[in-house]
Amino acid sequence: MNKADYLHQLNQALSGLTDTEKDAAFHFCKEMLDDRMESGMTEEEAVAAMEPADLLAKKLISEIRQPAAAAPALAEEPVINGNQWQKMQLTCAADRLNHIDLQAGNMGIKILLSHNNQVTLTYFTRAQNVYEARVEGDTLILQEQKTENRRFFNFNIFLGGPKLEITLEVPRDLMASLKAFTKNGGISLEGPQMLTHVELGTTNGGMAVHNTQCISMDAHTTNGGIAVAQTETKQLFSFHTTNGGIAVKNCLSGENLTLGTTNGGVAVQNVQARQELSISSTNGGLKLNGLDAAAIRVRTSNSPISGSVKGPQSLWQIDSHTTNGRNSLPAYQDGQKPLSVRTSNGPIQMHFE
Repeated sequence: MNKADYLHQLNQALSGLTDTEKDAAFHFCKEMLDDRMESGMTEEEAVAAMEPADLLAKKLISEIRQPAAAAPALAEEPVINGNQWQKMQLTCAADRLNHIDLQAGNMGIKILLSHNNQVTLTYFTRAQNVYEARVEGDTLILQEQKTENRRFFNFNIFLGGPKLEITLEVPRDLMASLKAFTKNGGISLEGPQMLTHVELGTTNGGMAVHNTQCISMDAHTTNGGIAVAQTETKQLFSFHTTNGGIAVKNCLSGENLTLGTTNGGVAVQNVQARQELSISSTNGGLKLNGLDAAAIRVRTSNSPISGSVKGPQSLWQIDSHTTNGRNSLPAYQDGQKPLSVRTSNGPIQMHFE
């Protein structure tokens, strides 16, 4: 089924809503499809990843017609109705914290530098989606509370304003671990230089990390692209996505560096791992320039591989193969550093610098 047919079915299934409600629900679902296609899915794949139009319409109608609830106690001002979001803020001294744990539901997350030694979390809450932020011991926690009025979607943001985004401001030299997870929203991280362990996760959203240092970083998304630049880890450096591309530039891992995607390409420039550098995709081309590691492993299928490896050819023990494509890498076994490059139905054009 193509996008137009799916949206036509959805539009018919949403009958019974007011024009404003129907328009909001329709455009919410259209944007979900567009996001999947922008991340690399074909039109048919994007439609197949959606719920059947009639089932999705039933959920949306049920949520829209759910009666408004009373105002939550966390609100700074009285809530007029259950759809009204209230802006909340929590601030604490950075030296109190060793851990930060953000569970953001369906909102985007932005982490950036503060202008002082405070950690400031700005978030939103309402009767149907009650979020609570607190400090327990040395941990800053944000999580959505389970309530009878909890909703499955946040598409009704379209009815009354822009998409909401959680913002965390931290000092550059914050010494703390960071976990940040959300759905249907992106995650961006820029600036911190002394984070310990970082875990990032989202679905149907992109991810961007820039100018960050930490002990380890493990990040994953689904149906979203990943962009990383000027980032260094002392241990693990791992980014994975599905149905999205990956772009990494000027990054260093003190141990292993792993990049993986499905149905998306990978573009790399000046990336170094002191142990193994592993890059893989399925049905996506790889453009890899300036690879440097003790061992390099590159894999894709039905796509080309091109780029460069630092150091002369004599350093490398080469294992390279493709089917139905030219291969510029020679069979050379005298080097000390393993270099394995393989694809199918695509050429390999790698050189040494």
